[in-house]
Amino acid sequence: MPTGPAETTAGTLTETDVATADGWHPTAKPGGPEEGFMGNGSWVHATSPEHSAYAAIALGCTELAPYPQPIAALEGNLTDEAGHPGIGLTLEFASAADATAYFGEWLRQAEACVGTATERLSATPDTWVGRRNLGSVWSETAGLRGETVRFLIVESPDADLSHALDGAR
Repeated sequence: MPTGPAETTAGTLTETDVATADGWHPTAKPGGPEEGFMGNGSWVHATSPEHSAYAAIALGCTELAPYPQPIAALEGNLTDEAGHPGIGLTLEFASAADATAYFGEWLRQAEACVGTATERLSATPDTWVGRRNLGSVWSETAGLRGETVRFLIVESPDADLSHALDGAR
C-alpha cells in the first residue's frame, strides 16, 4: 500500500519517455490504495517494475515463460475529449538484451490472443499495434526501444496508434 505521493521519475525514465497519442491528453489522477499509487499532481507516476511487467505481459492466452524483470517503470494517465481513459507505460531494463527478451515474450503472449479478444493491426520486429476487447474495445501499441519497452492502450476502437511510439528512444 502506498504511503506517500508516487515519484514522477523512475530509474532514468521521465515523462518524455511515456507514450501519448494524438487526441489524448495527459491527466493527473489522485490515485489511492486501490490504484496502487498516491497522486503527485503529475500525469506520470513511478510504479513497481515487477508488478507493471507482470500486468502488461500476463494476457491470459498461453502459459507465461520466464522473462527478465525491469529495473524501473513509469506510467502515465491519459484521457480523450469524451473522458475515455488511456495508459502509457514504459519499462526500463538493465540492458537492451533484457528488453528484447521481455518484448519477445510479450509478443508471444499477444500473438496467442489474436483471434480471441485481440486483433493485430500491424507488426514489425520492434512494434506491435492492435485492438483488444476488454468489455469495450481498446486500441494498443507496444514497442521495443533500446533498453525500454513501451506500451500505450486507450479506450477507443479506432484510435490510430501506429505512430505513437515514433521518436521514442
